[in-house]
Amino acid sequence: MIILYIVIVFAATFVGSICGMGGGVIIKPLLDALSPYSTFQINLASSLCVLCMAISSLGKRVFGKAKFCIKTAVSASAGALIGGVFGEFIFDAVKSAAIHAAGDEFEFQMKIIQNSVLAVLMIAVLVYMSRKKPSGEYTQTNAKLLSVFLFCVILGVISTFLGIGGGPINVCVLCMVMKAGTKEVGIYSLFTVMFAQIAKYIKLAATGGLFSGRIFDADFSRIVLSLLAIVAVIGGILGAIVNKKFSAKTVTGLYFSAIALVIVLNIYNIIVNVING
Repeated sequence: MIILYIVIVFAATFVGSICGMGGGVIIKPLLDALSPYSTFQINLASSLCVLCMAISSLGKRVFGKAKFCIKTAVSASAGALIGGVFGEFIFDAVKSAAIHAAGDEFEFQMKIIQNSVLAVLMIAVLVYMSRKKPSGEYTQTNAKLLSVFLFCVILGVISTFLGIGGGPINVCVLCMVMKAGTKEVGIYSLFTVMFAQIAKYIKLAATGGLFSGRIFDADFSRIVLSLLAIVAVIGGILGAIVNKKFSAKTVTGLYFSAIALVIVLNIYNIIVNVING
C-alpha cells in the first residue's frame, strides 16, 4: 500500500504546486478512504506533505525570480500563522468532544465532521469560481493588505482544523479579496499554506504532541512519513517548473478538476463512515 500512498502524495503535491493549492485537499480524503491510519496520523501526514511541497515550490519560484508583492506575502503569511495555531486548538476541542460523545467510534465521527465541512466548502468554492468574472492584475493597497491578513487568519484556522493545507479555498478567497486571477494568487496561497502548517507543528512541539507515543505504529512508521515528505518535495519542485509553462487558462482548468475530485471523494468518505459508524 505504501506505493499507492506515494503515488497519491506525488500527484496531489504536483497538481497542488501548479495551482497553488497545497495538495492536502486531495491527500486527506484519499488517505481517509484508503489507509488504516487514525485521524491524527492522516492530519499529520497530510500537513507534513503540504508543508514540504509549499517550501520546495516557493523556493523554486522565489529563486526563479517569480514576481510577487512582498508586503502582501507577509500579510498572508502572518494571518495564516495566527489562524493555524487557533485551528489546532479547535481540532483538539472537537476531537475531545467526539471522544466524549462517541467513545470508540470517535474516529468515524471525526472523519464525518471533517469530510462534511470540506465537501460544503468545496461546493461553495466551485460555485463561486465558476461564476467569477475574469479579473485584472493585482494592485496592492493598504485596504487589501488588511483584508488579506484577516481572511488568511480564517484560512489558517480552516486548513489546520481539516488537515488539508487549504489550497482551493485559499485560492478562491484570495481571488476574491485581491481581485486577481487564479494563477497570480497561487504564490500567495502557497505562503498561507506553508505558514499555517508551520503553526501546526509549533503548537504540536510546544504541547509535546510531536513526541507522544500515539503517532507511530506498525502501519504508520517514521520511514513511511519520511518517504511521503520526500515525494512531496519532488512534487512541489516539478509542479513549480510546470506552472511556468502552463497558461492561466490551463491552470484554472486543472484547479476546477481538482475541486470536483475532492467533492466526490468527500461525499464517498461521508457515506462510508456513516455506514461503518
